[in-house]
Amino acid sequence: MRRLGVVITLAVLVGSACVKTVELSPGIGPTPTSAGRSSEAAGVVCAPGLLAYVERADFHKFALGEPLCSALTRSVERSYRSAQRTESPYKGQYGRVIRFYLHSSALDVRRLPDGSIRASYGVGVAVETCGRDLSRRRASS
Repeated sequence: MRRLGVVITLAVLVGSACVKTVELSPGIGPTPTSAGRSSEAAGVVCAPGLLAYVERADFHKFALGEPLCSALTRSVERSYRSAQRTESPYKGQYGRVIRFYLHSSALDVRRLPDGSIRASYGVGVAVETCGRDLSRRRASS
């Protein structure tokens, strides 16, 4: 019985030490735009799959959903009179509704010869724009 207790204790200690959670900066922001702002208010919807997304590489875990959604919301704020995150907008609530979906994600984490770690990350986000009536808007050519 004593051996079983030691084995369980070791398993818990080793299991909790295997993955290191890495926090991303909430200050990630969009690049400045020189275009004029729309006079409409916009609602921003981040798909549940985007919000809950966690990328794993080696022994690192990156919770990417919330920081990515915050950066996308700030990019909408720069293009519209105002922007507000919402889960389920109703018709007429906003002049535009911008929905973001995670399209692709690729993370590469490498240990360098000097012992430091280099991480590179690429992300693809799909965007859907809806009008006041929540119907999809066609892209203009």
